Amino acid sequence: MIIYTPYGNTVNLTRTGYEKQKAIFKNKRKILEIAIKQNDEYFIMKDIDIIYSWGIEEMKDFLGKNIDYGAVALWPHRGKIEHTNHVSSSFMMIRTKAVELFEYTKGCFCHHICRNLRNRGWKVGYIEGKIIHL
Repeated sequence: MIIYTPYGNTVNLTRTGYEKQKAIFKNKRKILEIAIKQNDEYFIMKDIDIIYSWGIEEMKDFLGKNIDYGAVALWPHRGKIEHTNHVSSSFMMIRTKAVELFEYTKGCFCHHICRNLRNRGWKVGYIEGKIIHL
């Protein structure tokens, strides 16, 4: 299993407008393009500002037991896991066969990948684990 981290940005990293989101989307889409060419059952997408503690084996076990899930992420907050439509792709294990490339419209990459997976019948959610998103 490969852990991919997006690299580089081609725009000013201010949070105004959609240029930053488009640059992040472009980098993460490159990861999807590379990952689908590999022969791995799963891969991890990990943002550069994530500190990982534990949960990779738990994500792999979860996807192995829940074949209706296309992706699972580690809950990046303290407290009870919330079930939300916005599942962060900052540290996400993705089932390679669930990946389909999609185009940017508006918003964050997380929204795009979750919507794409769900529109094709896959579930996406959080499980317990420990990461810190700086």
